[in-house]
Amino acid sequence: SVCCQVNNEDDRQMYFALGGHPGFCVPLKAGVAFEDYCLRFAEGPMPKRHLLAPSYLISGETEDYPLVDGCKLPLHHDLFDDDALILSGMSREVTLETPGDSHGVTVSFPQLPYLGLWHMPHTDAPYVCIEPWYTLPATDSSVTVLEQREDMVKLAPGGEYRNTWSVRCF
Repeated sequence: SVCCQVNNEDDRQMYFALGGHPGFCVPLKAGVAFEDYCLRFAEGPMPKRHLLAPSYLISGETEDYPLVDGCKLPLHHDLFDDDALILSGMSREVTLETPGDSHGVTVSFPQLPYLGLWHMPHTDAPYVCIEPWYTLPATDSSVTVLEQREDMVKLAPGGEYRNTWSVRCF
């Protein structure tokens, strides 16, 4: 489990964002290919994908991102050729798995509304990062003013913020 705690010891409101960047070797065992794996989401609504601009910042546009059988995202290296796949509106638990293998990894992020999925673009990198986030990256067409962003954590003077997410290997 990862517990993030932020205390605002100032007399002004504090704005911040947080998230994780855990990466996992794929395949998890010899004799299995990267493309044999998928990310299986717990049941829930269809995710929204936050599209990236050519600058790799958020474009401000979203699109529905249907999953195979309503819950699976098959892995393939070119999935990351345009950088991170950024999702929201989906279940807040995802499992890295492959059929016929009892080993996998589940990432649970009940308090984090965004999920970044990534590996180095244009490579056959043997890993995938499953990144729970509280806030989206900056938008391409605007200057980021933290106080005006809707998705920032706003912590009152003297306030405390806690957030927990977890990784379970099996």
